[in-house]
Amino acid sequence: YYEGTVNQGVPHGEMGRKIWIDGSYYEGEFQEGEMQGEGTLDIIGKARFKGNFVKGKLNGEGTENWHNKCLYKGHFIEGKRDGFGKLEWIKKEGEEYYEGEFLDGKHDGKGKYKWQDGRTYEGDWREGKMHGEGRFAWTDGRMYTGTYKNDLKNGIGTFHWPGGRSFKGMWIDGLQEGEGIFIDRFNVEHLVKYVNGVRVGHDDGSIQNLSDIPGME
Repeated sequence: YYEGTVNQGVPHGEMGRKIWIDGSYYEGEFQEGEMQGEGTLDIIGKARFKGNFVKGKLNGEGTENWHNKCLYKGHFIEGKRDGFGKLEWIKKEGEEYYEGEFLDGKHDGKGKYKWQDGRTYEGDWREGKMHGEGRFAWTDGRMYTGTYKNDLKNGIGTFHWPGGRSFKGMWIDGLQEGEGIFIDRFNVEHLVKYVNGVRVGHDDGSIQNLSDIPGME
């Protein structure tokens, strides 16, 4: 069902309204029968899209609201999140969002993710995953700064604990690997060695047991 201006028998003009059998509707501009220009597309029970449409798809700045699930505000290309935007998840336990660059509907480029428990990651993304240089922070003061690959620590990175302790070294698939430098709470450096995330040696006997080095996540 359509109501609004027409041209040669097809929807065309600044304001029209098309309603489908299930109650979904588009309200806005039409050109030669297609959704074209500023408008709102409401898919009943699923989502609402608002912004500039080109050949029936969002292009440019707009919003995407999935009912009771998530809200996206930002740039679109051919109906997909692409460019800069902010995606927020609707959760009672606390806010959760990603703000930054998108490519082909996924987090890609520079961006920040905040989980509902307060953890944050800020840095590089590729195809929806932490990938490249970034910083991951926990609410208890721990922080990792370094390289990620497919959501896992990979390459050189530094892990900090509250109170000044830190470890700098190599990571492979999320685990410490090889030699690294551990700095204790007295700012004394210790050479330590890891194999598959397990510490197997230290330099001078000053680190007596694993409990001297706090756990990592």
